[in-house]
Amino acid sequence: MTDALAAVVQPGPGLADHVEERVRLLIEAVSVDELMRTGATVELEGPEDIAAFAMITLGAARQIWMTARRPFSSPADHAHLLAAHGRLSVTLSGFVKAARAHLNGAG
Repeated sequence: MTDALAAVVQPGPGLADHVEERVRLLIEAVSVDELMRTGATVELEGPEDIAAFAMITLGAARQIWMTARRPFSSPADHAHLLAAHGRLSVTLSGFVKAARAHLNGAG
């Protein structure tokens, strides 16, 4: 996986500050509120199997949101955030496949 941040900012004393500032700006710009509301609707009104995928996806989204809110003090913190993002991508893909199958009558 290519690290876009590393391509722009060279490692050094200011990297952690730069990463922390970017994370702060992203947290302010990106809200998970709509995802949480939508997920709650799917959990309450959707079929059980789709609701289960939705809850797993919401858990992954919540984890990445909580991880991003912590102060970054090392490259390992950045790696942890990338790993959380990877888990979100996998769970989201599973949810989309299950929902699509259900909507197409396969579920």
